[in-house]
Amino acid sequence: MCQPYSDNSAVSETLGYILIFMIVVSCIAIILVIGNGVLDNAKSQNNFKGIEQGFMVVSSDLKQVALEGTPLKTTKIHLEGGSITANSSTNEIKVTYNGNTYNNKTGNITFRSSTSSGVIAIENGGLWEKYDITGSGIMVLKPRIFNISDTNTLVLNIIRLNATGSSIGGSATVSITLQDQGTNVYPYSAPSPSDAEITLNTAYPQAWARFMEDNGAYISGLDDHSFTARFTKISKLIIIEHNVGVTLN
Repeated sequence: MCQPYSDNSAVSETLGYILIFMIVVSCIAIILVIGNGVLDNAKSQNNFKGIEQGFMVVSSDLKQVALEGTPLKTTKIHLEGGSITANSSTNEIKVTYNGNTYNNKTGNITFRSSTSSGVIAIENGGLWEKYDITGSGIMVLKPRIFNISDTNTLVLNIIRLNATGSSIGGSATVSITLQDQGTNVYPYSAPSPSDAEITLNTAYPQAWARFMEDNGAYISGLDDHSFTARFTKISKLIIIEHNVGVTLN
């Protein structure tokens, strides 16, 4: 009786080809997934760096408008995702000295990335960043605050951004216009050197506190939202309030 013919080697060879094909397809899929992730990450980083450079230009504009008498400046920043917001109702500053109190809001201009946790903000004349929304943040450009030890004088340039809470996001070119709205000067003195305390409510308290500490202040009450900086032996306090209008288009 004849046995049916079976070519096991042919079957094995076919299965081998199928297995190799599946491995190749899987490898290609993995490479595409990883490659797309790397490209997306690189694109996100490049976009963030581009916004950072744009905000440095806006910071320079702000210095010219607030401190150097330029009436109007406009800078355009291209967005590829994320949003830019101008707000005047945030970031409170309170200053107490020799029985006098100054209290106001400084506002900010903020970029929030939609593809990462990156945040960039212009706040009270300084430029601040967070690469992680839960991070402590870093100072990129210093605010205009000076502790002049030779004369025991503390000079606070407070830059108030007056905006309507406007926000622009997505893929767009954003025009940021800054307009001078006047300056107020508040000089204070004490019969003998006294403490001056500055309490800030900010999204970057750790970075702000480091700056204040580097300028001779003692820091207390530091948390995720605020802190107090105490400058000792101050004979004269000069608060210069610069009001700047902000328009986003």
